[in-house]
Amino acid sequence: MSTQTQAADEHVVDTAGRLFAELGYDGTDLEMIATAVGRESEASSLLKKGKQAIYRAVIGRSYERDLADLMAAMKEKPHDAEGIHHLVDAFLDSVLLHPEVPALWEQRALKDAADLTFPEEEFPAQLPMLLAGQTWEGVGPDRDLDFLGWTVMWMARGFVHGGLPDRNGVHRRAEDPVALQRFRDGVHRMVACFIA
Repeated sequence: MSTQTQAADEHVVDTAGRLFAELGYDGTDLEMIATAVGRESEASSLLKKGKQAIYRAVIGRSYERDLADLMAAMKEKPHDAEGIHHLVDAFLDSVLLHPEVPALWEQRALKDAADLTFPEEEFPAQLPMLLAGQTWEGVGPDRDLDFLGWTVMWMARGFVHGGLPDRNGVHRRAEDPVALQRFRDGVHRMVACFIA
């Protein structure tokens, strides 16, 4: 694959990812993607393979990138309560850096792309999988870490896409450093209570 084709395919994946996150798979067509990509669309081999191949590439790339980031975070701290907090922080950082990813999964939850058949088991939710798949020193075996992972994921999705109301009822989004710190602190208090 030529460098030009590779660069064009990356641009297609970036552009299509934003469109799929905003409009859903069903609401996005190849022409929209090609128009948004612009001139580079002619060099893309991925566009020629069709919308389903592009969607798989979008999901696959984001999934592998996020999993690699979380696996790296797990190696930075011991497998104890501090390690859980560190892993949660790495997940929050990933969601804040790539807000289109939770939007893609939210679209799937709303039955978008119902005609697209790839097993959800191919892309298991990383945070619950990593939390529940480890022994964490000092954390009782009775703690449902799978549930904790899903709870953090739901909270992060809600915050990134809906914001957090301040004391006056004004929704503050992740770009607001005060709201972001309030959210992060709240998540960590919840995690601490859960694993205590």
